[in-house]
Amino acid sequence: MSAATFVGSVLGSVAGARITSKRPGLWAMNALAPCLLTPVCLMVEVPLWGFWAAVGTGSVGVGCFMVLWYSSLQNEFPEEVQGRVFALEALASFGLQPVALAAAPLLVALMGITPFAIVAVIVLLTSTYVVLIVPGAVQLASPTAVKNRLDQAAVTTIS
Repeated sequence: MSAATFVGSVLGSVAGARITSKRPGLWAMNALAPCLLTPVCLMVEVPLWGFWAAVGTGSVGVGCFMVLWYSSLQNEFPEEVQGRVFALEALASFGLQPVALAAAPLLVALMGITPFAIVAVIVLLTSTYVVLIVPGAVQLASPTAVKNRLDQAAVTTIS
């Protein structure tokens, strides 16, 4: 599984670096959609190679997302505070991972694997797409930055 994660992440990072869009947040969130394959594999019986493929495909999405996400953080925050921003982002992302890894087996023991996987799919879908209603999320930029870009485009169009 580690090899599938590695290969998928590398491919996704390369793909993410090639994306140029005015809506990178939409690309980033859609890139995470293949992560849904992993809990789906827990709901139905799949051969090991199928699970491996699901993990690898999900990792492509995560790799792509990470490039777009970290690029947006670099664009949005001044260089002098980026160290703190990246530290806080890493704490939020990776610091909670051990909690989830500890809780998952307990929840599976309480709920069963299929209900747990269904909840995982719902949480993944919701947390991936509900953020798009936040102003600026589609552009992976602050609302002020989005407004400034739109104002600049309007001035350019009028000129």
